[in-house]
Amino acid sequence: MGVLPDWEKARGRAESLDSRLYAGGMANPEHLSILKEGLEVWSEWRKKNPEVQPDLFKADLSEVNLIEADLHRATLIAANLRGANLNGADLSYAELSGADLTEARLIGAHLGRANLGGAHLTRAHLSGANFAAANLRGADLNGANLSGTDLRGANLIDARLIGVDLTQANLSGANLSSAFLQAANLTGKELNLRRVVLVLAQGTPLATLSSGSSNGLLDRERTVVHPRDSREVPQQ
Repeated sequence: MGVLPDWEKARGRAESLDSRLYAGGMANPEHLSILKEGLEVWSEWRKKNPEVQPDLFKADLSEVNLIEADLHRATLIAANLRGANLNGADLSYAELSGADLTEARLIGAHLGRANLGGAHLTRAHLSGANFAAANLRGADLNGANLSGTDLRGANLIDARLIGVDLTQANLSGANLSSAFLQAANLTGKELNLRRVVLVLAQGTPLATLSSGSSNGLLDRERTVVHPRDSREVPQQ
C-alpha cells in the first residue's frame, strides 16, 4: 500500500475529530481562557508547554486580534474566526475543517499542511500566505485574495474559487480536480502552474483557466480534462 498524501492523512484526522460535533463538543476552557488573556500570555504559555496541542474546537474568536499568534497544530474545527486578524499567524498543521474564516485576514500567515477541508474563506485576505501541502478540499474561497500565495501541493478538490485573485500564486503540484473556477485571475509572470491537476467541475468555463501565459509554464506541463468527455484539452 502506498503512502497517503498529507491531505488524506489530515482528512482522516479531521473525520475523527468531527465526531465531536455530534457529541456537543466544545473548546478546552483553560486553553480558550489563556488565549483571551492576550497574545503575550498565550505565547508564553505555548513556549512553556510545547507538547500541548491547543484545543479551540468550535471557539468563538470572531473579530479577535490574533496577529502572529502561535496556533500551530491547534484544533480549530468549526471555530468562528469571521473577521479575525490572523496576519502572520502560525497555523501550520492546524485542524481548521469547517471553520468560518469569512473576511478574515491571513496575510502572510503560515498554513502549511493545515487541514481546511470544508472551511469558509469567502472574501478572506490571504495574500502571501503559505498553504503548501494544505488540505482545502471543498473549501469556499469565493472572492478571496490569494495573490502571491504558496499553494504548492495543496488539495483544492471540489473547492469553490469564484472571483478569486491568484495573481503570482504558486500552484505547482496542486490538485484542483472538480474545483469551480470562474472569473478567476490567473495572471502574472510568476504564476506557477506546473503539474497542476485541473479536472473541471461540470459547467466550469475552460476560458477562465487559460488567461495569462505564466511565462510558458502552462505548456506541456498541465492537463485540463473536460468532465463530459474526459479528453485532453489542448493548451492555448
